[in-house]
Amino acid sequence: MTKVQTIGSYRGVSVDVAGWDSTAATVDLSCACMFTHEAHGATLGGGLAHLDDALDGTLTAMRKDGLFRGERGESLFLSAPPSGVAAKALLVIGLGAPEDWSPGVMASVARQAVGAAFFRPLRSMALAASMLDGGLTPAETAGASSAMLRGLTEALDAAAHLRAMNFVEPLRLTRWVFDVGVERFDAAAVQFRDELAAISTATDR
Repeated sequence: MTKVQTIGSYRGVSVDVAGWDSTAATVDLSCACMFTHEAHGATLGGGLAHLDDALDGTLTAMRKDGLFRGERGESLFLSAPPSGVAAKALLVIGLGAPEDWSPGVMASVARQAVGAAFFRPLRSMALAASMLDGGLTPAETAGASSAMLRGLTEALDAAAHLRAMNFVEPLRLTRWVFDVGVERFDAAAVQFRDELAAISTATDR
């Protein structure tokens, strides 16, 4: 049974942590991330490998052919993913080269993902950071959870500001999920909860 835990909320959006990957996320939009190549000569692993398999190797093939290179800020949107993907739609976001990775990259990824909610009536979204799947070690990804939460909350703040000015329609988003591996679920849930609480306290949202 999939582990799912609500760690808090921000501007009316419930924030969860789930022990699933981007293929199993039962949301309107599942977001995954991909480097231009795997770090340290590793092969694609974990949930991102599962996703590539569900797409019949499309991600690695498109990267090899230069059709989707995984460059920072690049994105690939699938509005009708195959049955092996539980979400209604899929967004793959480029992380750039793993050698150039920093926590700030993940803040930008979260903001980019939230931006998709301005263009589609999304009520639920999930984000799989995929950094470990791309060959980075846990030690190398320190600061990622805090950065992703910062990107999420900043994007929701910006959306609220634009809405107050009547520049945009209200976001329909009510649920955001961070995908984490089952083996690190408990530790990740505590970390995300504490960091979200700190952000919420500082901003009073």
